[in-house]
Amino acid sequence: MPTDDMTLLREFAATRSETAFAQIVARHLNLVHAAALRRTGDAPMAEEVAQAVFLILARKAGSLGPKTILTGWLYRTTQYAAADALKQQRRRQQREHQAYMETTFNPPETAAAWQQIAPVLEAAMDGLGERDRHAVLLRYFEQRTLAEVGAALGMSEDGARLRVNRALDKLRAKLGKAGVTLGAALIVSAVTTNSVQAAPVGLAAKVSVIAAKGAATTTSITTLVKGTLKIMAWTKAKMAIGAAAGLILATSVSVVVVEKESLVQGKTESEWIKSIVYNGDEQQRELWHSLGPKGIKMLLHAMKPPSAGLAEEETNTNRQTRMKAANLLGSLENIYNDAASAVPDVIKLLQSEKDGRVRGLEVGYFELPIQSMSEKNKAALLPELIRSTQSMDASEQNNALVSLQYYTNQQETVVPLIVNAMQDSSPLVRMMAVKALNKIDPQNPASSNSVSVLAGCVTAPPGNTPSAANEAIVALGEFHRKPEVAVPALIKALGSDQFWARANAAAALGKFGGQARAAIPALQKALDDSDASVRKQAVAALKRINSEATAK
Repeated sequence: MPTDDMTLLREFAATRSETAFAQIVARHLNLVHAAALRRTGDAPMAEEVAQAVFLILARKAGSLGPKTILTGWLYRTTQYAAADALKQQRRRQQREHQAYMETTFNPPETAAAWQQIAPVLEAAMDGLGERDRHAVLLRYFEQRTLAEVGAALGMSEDGARLRVNRALDKLRAKLGKAGVTLGAALIVSAVTTNSVQAAPVGLAAKVSVIAAKGAATTTSITTLVKGTLKIMAWTKAKMAIGAAAGLILATSVSVVVVEKESLVQGKTESEWIKSIVYNGDEQQRELWHSLGPKGIKMLLHAMKPPSAGLAEEETNTNRQTRMKAANLLGSLENIYNDAASAVPDVIKLLQSEKDGRVRGLEVGYFELPIQSMSEKNKAALLPELIRSTQSMDASEQNNALVSLQYYTNQQETVVPLIVNAMQDSSPLVRMMAVKALNKIDPQNPASSNSVSVLAGCVTAPPGNTPSAANEAIVALGEFHRKPEVAVPALIKALGSDQFWARANAAAALGKFGGQARAAIPALQKALDDSDASVRKQAVAALKRINSEATAK
């Protein structure tokens, strides 16, 4: 098993082992160099930035904490170093940058998408919060599995999937603000294919030597290292100043609340709530995060259902307010773990909330907290989850199933509900029910129907839940059971309009090996697919299927 990054870094810090440092460089140089190249648009400058980044790493090797995610640290340091290099040399060669990023292996749609994304990708990545940036880097830049992403971020695979999906949504929103309006699947394909390019031959050896010895080879690199360290120091200082300012504001708030009722940082609670934008950006979340417990309290107030007797317009307005507040509360919990203390309050709100759209968001809030909630709170939440499984709102049902799978000591109550949901009209609900049943009670007789249910999700009209088909395709590959049912569904998926579904279908068929011989003609046709990822998966699937067929 490969030695992890921080173990290698500690070995280097203790012994100055060039071998240990060279392993780190080999793992991460392509990512650093590619990011530097996108930021500078100049190949020679990108090489200098890459050397500076690893020289800084060598100098700071002994001071990085054990929980440091080195991929994220290197990416952030590349940002600082590239910014300083551009400041020193005052030049951007965007045309050269784009030409370098062009690759003949890209299919037309992915190549065209990358042409739009590349010039603004770094700015969009800079706008993400640290944990979201780490999620995107690990999943799409380094193409790690969700299990590996979860291990790096200190969460379960399901938690990593949630984090990655939300981080992708945020990245897509930021790209949209820069004028890049592409679907999530196309963004993923373009970034996965192009974001990490091979660094120039010989650069790894050069970086390893100068970083391990602690000396730069040129004056420009020495200057760049000094400038970057200044930027990093200033950034750290600004964070400290911000934290101190937060304490001052928190103290000031307590005084203002006494002297001027309900004022928080100069605004009333009503003004704060009216300012919320549904699915708002990182700036909104950071602002509310800075409010601390006072912000959570305001959101909970806003989520309180109104008394009866409101006019229709007032009812709609109040519903929108509750939805915005519930959505933001869930974001604060999932990103900052700010709202764990609100668990009992949200349970009470659910007990009085009747609107399915609001309840769906409130139930969704528990997706991460449920994994560590006390038995007392879980017991109080269970009746509301049971109620949500009977909802007409698919999102509410789906979110309830996500939490029900963690009631392992209540199987007699929970499992029948999950089994029943496997027959729901919504593919998204059926998909989640299969996953929940296989987590909480994999030996249940109803699990034998899982493959048929998944196959039905794959072949059903996508409607408003196209993600259900993609998830079902992946799950069929993970299960690799009942090939007589699964393989025909996956063959059909190879003809999907979504290239991501086609790539997943080819990968899933490969996992069936020789049992998927019927798929050979369709996979051979996929070798001419317009998307590189589909072609790649088709090649791998055919190789495995043919090798197992020959062995037999």
